Amino acid sequence: MDSTTIRNRRLLTLATAALLAVGAGACSSSKSTSASGPAAESSQAGPVSMEFWGWAPYEKIVDEWNAAHPNTKVTFKKVPSGGKGGYTQITDAITAGKGPCLAQIEYQNIPSMLVKNSVMDITQYASDGILVNTVAPGSIDTPRQASNRQRQADVTGASLEEISQARVRDIPLRRLGKPQEVANVIAFLASECSSYITGSCITIDGGVVRGI
Repeated sequence: MDSTTIRNRRLLTLATAALLAVGAGACSSSKSTSASGPAAESSQAGPVSMEFWGWAPYEKIVDEWNAAHPNTKVTFKKVPSGGKGGYTQITDAITAGKGPCLAQIEYQNIPSMLVKNSVMDITQYASDGILVNTVAPGSIDTPRQASNRQRQADVTGASLEEISQARVRDIPLRRLGKPQEVANVIAFLASECSSYITGSCITIDGGVVRGI
């Protein structure tokens, strides 16, 4: 596998919203990538271009990333959700040698992507500053959660207050998480403050999963 192929696939191990929370390596740059080997890796310069496929509304996040990182250009392509054809599109593109540099892959689907050889172990590139982390949000108070609570209230006749209390009963913090709290962790992972963190899954669930 030459260096160009590696550069096109090594970031696909990322999951969910952590896709942009890495010390991202290049997929392509303004200079030629036809050569292979360490010399080709070190000789690349100029703006880095990366294509990111996903189905969540990442457009604003990508725009903010591009604004904050002028030497890295991420282009977002929206595909169907994973179970509705998104994963098939990703794996077909990789098989054809046209896979994206970044892709939204749900944590529980990483094993199946490994079996299909759609992702690869990039441990050997960690010394190049390629950091791979993921976040695992728990119950977050999103519009979808609110809609689900309303639907449950309509079906069961229970009040929204009762349903809300039941949802947080097993959460030690006794509340749902806020989207901004997830974003704060991702922003930390995307910053220089996380420069010695890689290979980690950071749980954001109010203490449901206890690691201590």
